[in-house]
Amino acid sequence: MSFSKTLLAGVSVCAMSAVPALARDLPPNIHLSSIIAKGHPSQRPHMKTNVHDPKATNYTVTYTFTASIPNSDYKTPITLLGETWLDSCTQPTKQAWKKLKDKKKAAKLTTGTSTGTITSCSGTIFTFQDIIYDLTSKTATKDEVTGELIAKNFDGYNLKLNAIIDITITK
Repeated sequence: MSFSKTLLAGVSVCAMSAVPALARDLPPNIHLSSIIAKGHPSQRPHMKTNVHDPKATNYTVTYTFTASIPNSDYKTPITLLGETWLDSCTQPTKQAWKKLKDKKKAAKLTTGTSTGTITSCSGTIFTFQDIIYDLTSKTATKDEVTGELIAKNFDGYNLKLNAIIDITITK
C-alpha cells in the first residue's frame, strides 16, 4: 500500500470512529448563578461547565467570593450568598448547602432560600440556596466561610460547588 493510500485509510478510520462519539447524548451546559442581597459579596459569578465527557457523573467547581460587611451588621442576619445550579432555565428539585464552616468563628451560619430571576431566563422565578451570616463578634476584622452546594442527579450529574467566602469586616 502506498503512503497516500495509508493516509487516506487512516483518515476514513478516524472519521468513522468519530461518528458514534458525535451521536452520543452529550451532557448539558450546566450553569451556576447567584443572587446577592445588600451588595454582599462583591463578585457576582456566572459559571458555565461546558463539560463534554459523557461518562462524567460528578462535577465539582471551586469558587472564591469576596465580601465586605460593616460591623454595624453585628447581630443582624444577612444573606451572604445565594446560589443555584441551572440548565436550560430549569434548576434541580433538590439542592442544599452542606458542611458550612466559619473558620474564624466570628458568626453564626444558617441556611435559607430566596427567589429571583436570571437575565437569560426572563419570566422564570428561581429559588436560590442562601447562606445566612449573623456576625457575633464585635472585634473581628476578617472571616472565612466555606460550604458545599450539592445537587444530586441533576441531568445525570452530581454537582458540587465548593464555595470559599473571604470576608472583610469594616468599622
